[in-house]
Amino acid sequence: MINTLLVASYALFFTVLPCSAQHPVTKNLESFDLVWQTVNQTHFDSTFGGIDWQAMRERYRPDIESAESIEAFSRITNQMLFELGLSHLLVADEEMLKNYVPTLFAEGSVGLDVRWIEDRAIVTRVSPDSPGRPAGVKPGVVITRIGGQAVDEIVRQALLLPPYNERNRRGGISNYLMGHIDGSADTSVSITFLDEHDREKQVVMTRPYRGEGQVLNEAMPPAVITFEARRRPGDIGYFRFNHFAPPVDTAFAEALDSMRDTRGLIFDLRGNPGGYFRVMDAMVEQLISEKRRCINSV
Repeated sequence: MINTLLVASYALFFTVLPCSAQHPVTKNLESFDLVWQTVNQTHFDSTFGGIDWQAMRERYRPDIESAESIEAFSRITNQMLFELGLSHLLVADEEMLKNYVPTLFAEGSVGLDVRWIEDRAIVTRVSPDSPGRPAGVKPGVVITRIGGQAVDEIVRQALLLPPYNERNRRGGISNYLMGHIDGSADTSVSITFLDEHDREKQVVMTRPYRGEGQVLNEAMPPAVITFEARRRPGDIGYFRFNHFAPPVDTAFAEALDSMRDTRGLIFDLRGNPGGYFRVMDAMVEQLISEKRRCINSV
């Protein structure tokens, strides 16, 4: 079964092909043609950024005929889409979404945040109830293996998503690593890490259930939306949330009411993949005291 999604913008997904009893090659080709045709008919730029879009179909379609798995189908189709050089445009199945956007779609989490910094997987945050905390997992330690697999090998498997710049490369690798650490609820994952004395240690952690997610779009798995707000030393307000989606906007407005007397605000957006403009607008409105119309003149 091909159950693939075409991501045309962050909040807009299209189902490519429903279940059927067709031969896998036939399903792959029909799915590929539907992806190509959707872009051909609906792309905002009629020139496709100077790309010969018809030639892209002719170039990549023969490779689809030999695709033996959904992973191969997605990789080939995305190579074609990435020719456009745009972010937020890719084909993804449910498993891929969980691997590359685990902060939203992972059902279980061990409460760590890992960032790819200077070609190393460094723990940047450990939640107070993380099962790794008693074993010595703390911010600053370097993870070398996940589930018995070397981190460098996992990184080599990561799909490079556009735009092709260093910042996006690091962000994509970080998310992909987190997709291996978090996963199905109540399952276990082992990580090997170097402590502050460069001694290698291993810990096996169970991924606690994150709770029932909400359906942001019927084509996507349920998303777990998290929000955190507190005062930090120095009378600074701190906000951390994993998506610009309801009910973050209302939670932010309520929390901000108790922090309007602070000296400043910190918005921790590490691992946040974006979200809905209406939610962003509602939050920004809480931070401005006067609305003005901007008129540009030449």
